[in-house]
Amino acid sequence: MTVTVRPSGGRLYDKFIIKVAKDTRFYTSIIYSPGDSILTFDRSNSGLRRDIVSSREVVTRFRDGKIRLRIIMDRYSVEIFVNNGEQAISSTIFTGQDAEGISFEAEGIAIIDVEKYDIVL
Repeated sequence: MTVTVRPSGGRLYDKFIIKVAKDTRFYTSIIYSPGDSILTFDRSNSGLRRDIVSSREVVTRFRDGKIRLRIIMDRYSVEIFVNNGEQAISSTIFTGQDAEGISFEAEGIAIIDVEKYDIVL
């Protein structure tokens, strides 16, 4: 999916959160804090933790007043490309295969454009 987030009416939101591979118990978070210019990929709530590192951060900036995320997922991995590949994060996740939920949250007001693509084999 491609997610573009921008402020509403010139007021900057505090935080934007996407939860993927979500069910009633587990999820993986993608969090953007524009005040810090930090994008965080957090899989600490994704289920089985085998890696020591469950959270990764990259510094990223607004481009033309917005941030664009291209998120590619399969059953066991997530890849995030920020602002057309300016930054990238890739990692495995451990949530069960029936966890197909996706949610969007904002602290403050944000305009969110989402294009979701399904690939069926």
